[in-house]
Amino acid sequence: MAAQFVADNLHSYIFEMLDNGSTMTREKAIEAAYIKTDHQFLKQGVGSGACCVTALIEGKEIIISNLGDCRAVLCRNGVAEALTRDHRAEREDERKRIEDKGGYVELHKGGWRVHGVLTVSRSIGDAHLKDWVPAEPDIKTLILTPDMEYLVLASDGLWDQVGNQEAIDLIMQSCLREKSMQVATSNEKEEDKIDC
Repeated sequence: MAAQFVADNLHSYIFEMLDNGSTMTREKAIEAAYIKTDHQFLKQGVGSGACCVTALIEGKEIIISNLGDCRAVLCRNGVAEALTRDHRAEREDERKRIEDKGGYVELHKGGWRVHGVLTVSRSIGDAHLKDWVPAEPDIKTLILTPDMEYLVLASDGLWDQVGNQEAIDLIMQSCLREKSMQVATSNEKEEDKIDC
């Protein structure tokens, strides 16, 4: 339910915060939208949680934000570049933040978990752990450059199975096949014109 709520609402809240006429930066507006999404979802009294990643392209800038283990990976001249870091309980800085707030992280079922339950250390929802698992995203702004080819935004469903470079390689191969097919189709049309 949390994932559906985020999919249905986060983008609207981002645009609402950007359009509200305040003097806050775009980064602060995006952060406020994540937090509003979290508050609105928590009001529903549902116990689930979700991670997310967003990219806002405006002019010559791209603003990337993430919570949890959703990740943004950029293809720059064929090389994968992770633009985000997963918020996982195993990260030293995340574990320290949780412990400083009176929470704990323990090894359970083969992985580090917040209060022995959740592997991610930031999310939307997860009301029972909200004191330690905030909805505050990491945000990064980049200037768009010609060497930026593709951007992959995905959840742990992909990243737990496929490495960053492997994902980029698959996209590059797929796009090359697509371009080859377009060229072949274009050449066939030219030959048809010549034969007529």
